[in-house]
Amino acid sequence: MIKALFVRVLVFCLFLSSFTGCGTFNYNKALDSLPVFDWEGVSPELKKDSYLWTEKYIQSLLSAKLINFDFIEKPYEFIKRGEFVQLLNECMQYPDNTQEHPFQDLEKDDPRNQAITNCYHQGIIDEDAHFYADQYLSRATAAQWLIRAKGGDTLDQEARGIIEPLIFAQDGFKEVPRESRGYLTLCLKPQHQLMYYRWKSKSEFRFIEASMPITKAETAFSLYQLIHPPQEGGALHIIQAAHSINFFPGPDTSLDQQNLQSLVVAKVIGNKDEYQASFPNLIEQIPSIENGLWKIQDDGSMELSFRFRKDLFWSDGKPLTANDAVFWFYLCHHRAYPYKNPEITSMLSRAVAIDPYTVTIFWNQPYPHANYHINVLPKHFFDSLSNKQLSHPFLNDPNYYQPGKEAESSFRSLQYIQDEQLVQLMLNSAYAKEPLHAGPYILQAYDEENSVLSLIPNPHFHAGKALIASISLHLSETSEQLLQDIQENDFDLILNGLSLEKAKALETKKAETHAMIVVPGYSWEHIDLTTDHPHLADKRVRQALLLSIDREMLMQKYFSNLAPVAHSYLPPQHLSQEGISLEKYPFDPIKAGQLLDEAGWIINQDTQLREKDGSILSITLVSPMEPSIRLEIQEDIAQYWQKQQLKVQIQRLESKVFFEKTLPERKFTDPTAYLYAWDFKASSNLYTIVHSTMLPSPENQYLGQNYTAFNHSLVDELCMDHFRQIEKTRIMLKLGTIQEILSRELPSLPLYFHPRVLLADKRIEQFKPVSSPDPDTWNIAYWYWTAN
Repeated sequence: MIKALFVRVLVFCLFLSSFTGCGTFNYNKALDSLPVFDWEGVSPELKKDSYLWTEKYIQSLLSAKLINFDFIEKPYEFIKRGEFVQLLNECMQYPDNTQEHPFQDLEKDDPRNQAITNCYHQGIIDEDAHFYADQYLSRATAAQWLIRAKGGDTLDQEARGIIEPLIFAQDGFKEVPRESRGYLTLCLKPQHQLMYYRWKSKSEFRFIEASMPITKAETAFSLYQLIHPPQEGGALHIIQAAHSINFFPGPDTSLDQQNLQSLVVAKVIGNKDEYQASFPNLIEQIPSIENGLWKIQDDGSMELSFRFRKDLFWSDGKPLTANDAVFWFYLCHHRAYPYKNPEITSMLSRAVAIDPYTVTIFWNQPYPHANYHINVLPKHFFDSLSNKQLSHPFLNDPNYYQPGKEAESSFRSLQYIQDEQLVQLMLNSAYAKEPLHAGPYILQAYDEENSVLSLIPNPHFHAGKALIASISLHLSETSEQLLQDIQENDFDLILNGLSLEKAKALETKKAETHAMIVVPGYSWEHIDLTTDHPHLADKRVRQALLLSIDREMLMQKYFSNLAPVAHSYLPPQHLSQEGISLEKYPFDPIKAGQLLDEAGWIINQDTQLREKDGSILSITLVSPMEPSIRLEIQEDIAQYWQKQQLKVQIQRLESKVFFEKTLPERKFTDPTAYLYAWDFKASSNLYTIVHSTMLPSPENQYLGQNYTAFNHSLVDELCMDHFRQIEKTRIMLKLGTIQEILSRELPSLPLYFHPRVLLADKRIEQFKPVSSPDPDTWNIAYWYWTAN
């Protein structure tokens, strides 16, 4: 019989203690007066910084004097079985047991003997002839002991009854020993959270590594969670900027939409975690060449199989199966679907449900991110709208649909027309604002007048019931409305839309309860130059424009140095940045002037403007009207350029006009510079931005985004090779080469990467903002309120 637990309350004394597990936070301020741990010996196979999240738990055990610094100075070290049991016994305060134990390899005078005896008679350790106290403890065995320590017979029997593991890691299915699957599954559920994952230095996935030894750092987390288990209940009030509500999936969803959708949507492959790693969510494994689920034929065509977990349900209790993935495939790749990606659709062939749990997607050609191209929609919901169903054609079959030069000249078969009508019926249904999904929360009500969504936990959520009992999400359409909503409403969390200045002011006002969090972002502020205009065709002119801007000063002035100066298109944390050699342009007005002179743009002493062949070097600097900080930066940049004797005009446009008309239709004749930001994804390949065929035009329906008219044969070749490659390391190397070329040619002037600024109540536990362009609510089922 496994007995009930005893607990000792630990002192949790770390600044910003609520925000746990996030590799993007800077703990230096918090740890100034605390012990410095040695992480130098972390295995090179693991991400070195991916253990830093454990430091708060280590400090807690040190404060409670459950461990000493000599023992934990190198937290990456593996812990021995005897050491773990000693700590477990101390934390749980088990009474000393005077009975015998069966372990023949333990001497009576062994200092670990009493703790092992206690834990054995508590039913935590299985009976065996040997205990092996000096061997390292595997993570699988640690999970077994932790579950038994927490829940006695009840949790032990629950673990034994679990056949299919529910572990959200790439090695979390077949690789997990059968006898450990239930224990690890329970350890990772929201209501327990007794263990966590691992990250490898050269992998895009995260792992559980069940058979590997557990470290001292991971042990500190497990024991803390054992003593201070997650708490259910409470309400969470979120405010965020958002321009619209839409629960249909799309390829270019904004961050505000992703934050909203991740509350109710269970993605087949989970959103990137705090270390930018991917993990299987509704499926057993993410397809790869290594696991055999990704097959490439001799002609370059591909087959990817996705095996869904069993016992998945929509929020109405209906089963979620492979047929829901097939339905998503044909709805979201139909040409009448507004949120499609035509570039991807042209590569796809068809999708087939092999059985209720397996869907295979067929591709016409290689695509490196094909193993992420999967989603689900509730087929039964949309079937109820009509007695007709979408057909399952080959997507690019000319007998089904064949595009013409103009939309009116495209061939549409009768089946295509019927499918098109069904797609429109589905899009116009209530689903866009009243979704049926399988995520952690259910949309209970939507107050459209006040833009407030009310959500409650989904009882059918596959990972386990979310801990926070209710969420209200207040959406603010404009920055002015956001500030008004913040003033008029209590809030626990502001997710996006805050400027650094406003966040600092709010943090000062709410210093006792809230903390400002600054997360590195993927939003790239830059200036696009019209390189097809003669004034800007010479790269020396473009280089001079960048050299004349003091970006370091701008970052200090507007962002307190929290926004990193950009030297390329993709941020420093992107995998393609490793080992590349970028051309950098520190502020150097003298060199800028020399380059302009070399390019033939000489200062006219009468006009004090640079001229060449009787033409003045002029430039129009255009930007959207928001945010206001951009307008101030625009003024500063104009002044820098004017100091180089350029004629500079400032133009500001409504955002809708700027992004929907001026940029895509390239509505300019003069030399023009466009100041705005790109929101990149971790999988961005730059193809639509720099490939010469991506110049927007009526022929491509203005879908191209090469607004600079950049044309470089090697960049074109490298971009196209991206679609032919599968091996991610080679892709990153070539993407790095593209960026090296762009840093020399400068069709766009990189300025900085926007920091993402959030404000959160310090008592929210397990809130882990991400440094990738993925939602900060990616793990919201695991959030909970702490007392302190």
